[in-house]
Amino acid sequence: MTSFSVGGLLLALVVAIVKLVVGVLIIALFENSMARLRFCATSRVTWAGFGFAFLAFVSLLVA
Repeated sequence: MTSFSVGGLLLALVVAIVKLVVGVLIIALFENSMARLRFCATSRVTWAGFGFAFLAFVSLLVA
């Protein structure tokens, strides 16, 4: 096929835009889920870091 119709080009353009939007939405949903998981784990990591720092400080005072 050597010629393109205007209707075919418009349909291809619409399909490409829809695929692009769906791909971006899926990636955004995945990234948002990962950010929420990381944000929820922040408090545990912070308290663990504070605990290790406090133990290091106490061991420094005792030594």
